[in-house]
Amino acid sequence: MLTINGKLDFAQKAFNDALALDRSSTEDYGGYVYFLIATRNLVEGLRLAKRHLDAHVIDLRARIRYAEALAAADQVNESLTILEKAAEMEPGHSQVHLHLAQMYIKMQQPREALRHLEHARLLVDKRTLDAVVVSCEKLFQSWPDEVKRQWSERGLVTADRDSFPPPSLLVTEG
Repeated sequence: MLTINGKLDFAQKAFNDALALDRSSTEDYGGYVYFLIATRNLVEGLRLAKRHLDAHVIDLRARIRYAEALAAADQVNESLTILEKAAEMEPGHSQVHLHLAQMYIKMQQPREALRHLEHARLLVDKRTLDAVVVSCEKLFQSWPDEVKRQWSERGLVTADRDSFPPPSLLVTEG
């Protein structure tokens, strides 16, 4: 929680204490991996995330953790491979589809992002979907104007709103 709230100095002290008490459990804790990533200790974060994945091969959360560490280390293609395999293993796992959608938006591939957002729309509540769409929207806004224009012409983004995804995705049943 300290890492999420940006209190990295407090998190550092807490993790130092935890490591002194039980190094193995602390290194296996997902929050510690995220702390390492947040503090740009990517080599150690990747090592621990991979070790956790190797010990928990069928755990999709372990795959997501490792994929996030890879993405933070600018190993995007490897991250996508891990997430796509996770989606094949468990097509109904919403978090995998949500992460894939965000990764594909970062890579300026809205067609793939939409495919995963459509899966997620069927799996998550509206509040969760709205939060992811806001995140995708922010990522989309960072695209060069020329790329946004090209995708608008293809109908994958809405030119009048200058946004992603198109409103049709946001129509949910119920």
